[in-house]
Amino acid sequence: MTTKHCPKCGETKDVSEFHKSPRARDGCFYMCKLCMKAYQSQHHKEHRDERVQYHAQYDATHVTERRQYHAQYYNTHRKELQQYQQSHPEMWHAANHRRRAAVGDMSSTTVLEVIKASNGICPYCGKAIPNGKGHIDHKTPISRGGTNDRSNLVYVCATCNLRKHTMTAEEFVVTI
Repeated sequence: MTTKHCPKCGETKDVSEFHKSPRARDGCFYMCKLCMKAYQSQHHKEHRDERVQYHAQYDATHVTERRQYHAQYYNTHRKELQQYQQSHPEMWHAANHRRRAAVGDMSSTTVLEVIKASNGICPYCGKAIPNGKGHIDHKTPISRGGTNDRSNLVYVCATCNLRKHTMTAEEFVVTI
């Protein structure tokens, strides 16, 4: 059994606790896996805005390439995707079934009314919603008995809607 000292945590550990590195003399990275994970997590948090900005810029400048890649991937893996879809129907159809089963009509007129009533401000976080970047949200989710009635709909920013998931509006506001 071979051991190595991690300078970050100051512990001596088995070499299996270190990532392999062909550049290192002993074949192992200088810090242990746990310290490396903590470092990467911290770095990830500190540079979040830079990553978001980079990916937004990349996505905006590579629209056709990304579309072609996804189309090619789908064509190449069509059978596996179809098999997965057939073996996990609840994953693919649950949301649509809930929406169809919901009481009330969510017409395009209703959607436009909800968007207009918001004045472009997210009711959850209070920030301005960029044009075309908002979502129609159910204050009480359909999965929890909500309806498509106008009184249950609100226009929110994408971030809040995706974070809210299946919480009611009251539950979500408490978490912010």
